[in-house]
Amino acid sequence: MLQRNNPVVNTFDSAQIAGCGPLIASSFSTTKPLKQLVFEYVRGAGQCARVDVSSSLGVSPASITAISNDLISSGFIHEIITPPREGEPIRGRPPVLLAVRNEAFYVAGIKINDANHTAVILNFGGQIIAHAKLAHNRAHRNAAQTLDEIANVLDAALEKSGIDRTQIAAIGLGIPGLVDTAAGHVVWSPMLNERNVPLASLASQKAWRANLYRQ
Repeated sequence: MLQRNNPVVNTFDSAQIAGCGPLIASSFSTTKPLKQLVFEYVRGAGQCARVDVSSSLGVSPASITAISNDLISSGFIHEIITPPREGEPIRGRPPVLLAVRNEAFYVAGIKINDANHTAVILNFGGQIIAHAKLAHNRAHRNAAQTLDEIANVLDAALEKSGIDRTQIAAIGLGIPGLVDTAAGHVVWSPMLNERNVPLASLASQKAWRANLYRQ
C-alpha cells in the first residue's frame, strides 16, 4: 500500500516528461470523481500547471489547489520546477508544474500465447520500464504449469526493471479463449487442458495480485 510522503519539489527538463492517456476536456462530460479527473488530467498532460487543470476541467482554482495538494500528500503526484531556458532572464519564482510520481506504483501486464509469453512492467505514469519474452514448446498445459510460466516471465521482466515483486501493485493477465472476467475464471482456452480454471485467484496467490481480462 502506498505510504504518505512529504511533498518533494524537483527540477526537471520539460522535454523529459510525456503524458499517458487521454486529456479530459471538461468535468461536466463524465461522472468520475473530481479527484480522479484531476489525476487523469495530470497523467495525460505529463506535466501541467494548476491553472491549466482548472481551465480545462472548468473547476475553480481553489478547488484544484485543494485537490492537487491532497494528491501530493497522498504520494500520487508531485511538484516540479521547470528551469529557465538558456539566456532567459529569471523573474520571480520559477513556474511550478504538477506531474505523476512515476515511482508511486508499478504494475505488470502478462500475455499468454501459443508461441511465447510476454510481460511488461510499467510505472505509475504509464511508461514501460522493462519487458521480457519467453518461448515455450508445449501446445497444452495444466493450470499449475501455466502459473509457473507466468511467474518465470514476470521474474524475467522484473530482473530487467530492477524492482521486485513486492513493489508490484497489480498484475493484468491476457489469455486467448473464453474468460469470465467478473469471476476471474478461464472457461475455455486453447492454451489449457482444463476448463473453468480460477486463474485470477490462483495467480494472485502465486504472483502477488492479479486482475484477469480477456485478450
